[in-house]
Amino acid sequence: MKKLGLILLLASTIAFSQNKKNGWDAVKLKGKVKIYRILDYRIDEDGKPFKGNSELLIEFSPVGRTTKIQINNNGVIMSYHDTYNDQGYLVESVSKDEDNKTFSTNLYEYDNKGNRIRNDLLTAEGNLSMSTFSKYNDKSLLIEKSKCVRGKCDEKTTFTYDKKGFLIQEDKYKKNVLTSKTLYKNDATGNPLEKFLYDSSDKLLKKVTSKYDIQGNEIETITYEGDGTISEKKTYLYEYDKMKNWTKKTEFHNGELFSIIEQQFEYYK
Repeated sequence: MKKLGLILLLASTIAFSQNKKNGWDAVKLKGKVKIYRILDYRIDEDGKPFKGNSELLIEFSPVGRTTKIQINNNGVIMSYHDTYNDQGYLVESVSKDEDNKTFSTNLYEYDNKGNRIRNDLLTAEGNLSMSTFSKYNDKSLLIEKSKCVRGKCDEKTTFTYDKKGFLIQEDKYKKNVLTSKTLYKNDATGNPLEKFLYDSSDKLLKKVTSKYDIQGNEIETITYEGDGTISEKKTYLYEYDKMKNWTKKTEFHNGELFSIIEQQFEYYK
C-alpha cells in the first residue's frame, strides 16, 4: 500500500501539477522522454526486496505534454484522460477505472500569464468536492493557496521568497489563525538544506536537514525533534542513465532497507 501511495502521488503530480511547465518538468525529467515507467519493489519480513505488482505508465508528446497516464495495481487499472485549451494548458483531467467509469474530475482555470488560479475537484457524480485557489506575485511565484472542502473554506497557506525567488517561509492558517510555520535555509541552487517547523507560538517542533548529490537529488534527510534529539534518518542511493535521470532509487530508514523504486525511460530520437 505504501508503494501504491507513492505511485498515485507521482501520477497526480504529473496529471494535476502542470501549470506553465510540461509533464517532463513536473517530475524533473531530463531529455525528451517518450515513455516513462515506474516499478515498485516491496520488502519482505526478512528485509529482502521482491518485485511488486504496481506500475505507473506515462506517455509524452514530443513537446512534453502527457498523452497517457495509467496505473496498474495488481491488475486493477486506473487512467487519466486530459483535455487542453488552445494555449496548451490542461483544463480538465478525468480519472477512470478499467471499465471506463469516471472516478473523479479535475477542472482548472488560469490567469492571463498562464498561472493556475483555480482547481475544482468533482466526484464521480459530478458534485463539487473541493476547490483550491492560488495567488501569485508579479514574478508568477505562488504566494497563497487556499482550500474549500464541501463548502467549508477555512484553510490557507502563504509563501514568502528571497530575492533569488527561493522559498524561505511557509505559513499555515486555519480560520485565519496561524497554526504553524516552516522556515527554509537553501543552497545556491534553491535546494532546502534546513527546514524548521514551528507551532503558532514559535515553539520549535522539528528540524530537518538535507544533503543532495550533484544531480540535485536528496541523498540524506535527518529529522530532529524540538529538543534536538534525532527521530529519523533517511538515506537514498541512486543509479542514473546517460541522460542523468535516475533509474533506481533505494531508500533506507535508520540504516534499514525501506523501499526500492525503478524508473524506465524511452526517449525520442
